[in-house]
Amino acid sequence: MLVAHLIGGNEIKGFAVGEVYVNDEKLNLTYEQIVRICGNISLGDVDTSMDSSYIKREYTKLVEEYEDDLPDGVTPNSFVTDNFLTKEVCYSEYELDAETKSLKLKIDIFN
Repeated sequence: MLVAHLIGGNEIKGFAVGEVYVNDEKLNLTYEQIVRICGNISLGDVDTSMDSSYIKREYTKLVEEYEDDLPDGVTPNSFVTDNFLTKEVCYSEYELDAETKSLKLKIDIFN
């Protein structure tokens, strides 16, 4: 499973605010900024059986359709690369804070 598919393909009702960590590194963008884009891209839109350069190129093309929704200064390529969106998930876990309705998503990826 790609990082993009994990973030965009899962929703925890009532929890939209949060942080994402990949291999213990906190991403610069928030969970809601990433899910705003990834949640609009269908899981089957990229053939994940292809090599990693193909997957990155094709996913970046899909993100370009939502370029107006990206934060200032973030390009489709940097959005995909800096957030490890086309990397394979090894393990993930959510930490939910019911009081603040926030989450922390921790993802380990294959290197």
